[in-house]
Amino acid sequence: APCASSTFDEFLRVDGGAFRAETRLVSWGLYADQLAAIRRVGFRDPDLLVIFSEPALRDAARLLDFVVAWLGLARFDFARLRTYRDALGREQLRAPGPLGWAHAFYDAHNSEMVRRHTAEPASAAARRALDDHYRRPNRLLDMLLRTARDVAVYPPRAGNGTLLPGSWSS
Repeated sequence: APCASSTFDEFLRVDGGAFRAETRLVSWGLYADQLAAIRRVGFRDPDLLVIFSEPALRDAARLLDFVVAWLGLARFDFARLRTYRDALGREQLRAPGPLGWAHAFYDAHNSEMVRRHTAEPASAAARRALDDHYRRPNRLLDMLLRTARDVAVYPPRAGNGTLLPGSWSS
């Protein structure tokens, strides 16, 4: 999938309101549809865990603690694991041994990765098109998660307020 904002705009064909929504990159974001399909094949709500990636990626250790507790496993000190920051500034687990060191060194200095995965935000037109496209599906997801109280959600629900922001582009 294209990650540089200019390439992403071209990929979505955000031009004068035209928007290419039939791609998997866009349809993967229809989470209420995915949850409905999972429920239809027989998964019960107490067996489901929904993880919102934006907050999860900001604090991986907290997410892992939550998942381990949800699974009913013994607590593990994830802070003991060796990590490194890749060229995009993301925390990554370091594999053991010399190969792990070499891989971490490469990831930390890989300018090609930075060039292809820019931190530059998507254009305003792309953000508006995505907000418009996901507005109704996100309302459905929010309603589903507020009413399906047995579905676990990370970060945990706080009260009865909305779980999703009104716009992902602000």
